Amino acid sequence: MLGEVRHVVAQAQVLLLVLVRSGLAGHFELAIRTVGGEGAASLDGQHVNVHELSEYRGQYLMVNFWAVWCKPCRREMPAMNKLNEALEEADFEIVGIHVGPAEPGIDRFLAEVPVDFTILVDEDITLSDWDVLGLPTNLLIDPDGRLIYKAVGERQWDAPEMLDFLKSMMTRTAEGS
Repeated sequence: MLGEVRHVVAQAQVLLLVLVRSGLAGHFELAIRTVGGEGAASLDGQHVNVHELSEYRGQYLMVNFWAVWCKPCRREMPAMNKLNEALEEADFEIVGIHVGPAEPGIDRFLAEVPVDFTILVDEDITLSDWDVLGLPTNLLIDPDGRLIYKAVGERQWDAPEMLDFLKSMMTRTAEGS
């Protein structure tokens, strides 16, 4: 899956996106399911029926909430892609979730700033369900589905200090498992 870009455009009536914190343990589940058995059309014409956190079990997952109209989100996207490349060997994946309507601007932006990670579009997202108070918001989830880090606002994800910080978070989590 690394190096493969999957851009999924989800119509609210066709696709459900669920990211739910289960209990006090801070476990998250991410599932995207189509309604009525039809796949959601992706930007490249393929169809996707299910996208679930279980696909990432055993890996670290960064869930990036962003929007094409959000300038800090746009600025941090190249650094997110470099982060994805830098941690490729560490069982690390990023899933970007565009918040709001599937605008033509998404295609243009991703053509200008290509990324090597999955981008999903959810037109009917309820950010308050996930404690997302601003964009961009990034959630780092450990291989067991636990939230271990949350960042609200723009970050320089490919800065050496940030890479060291994330690696230390991942190492601490792995040692504590």
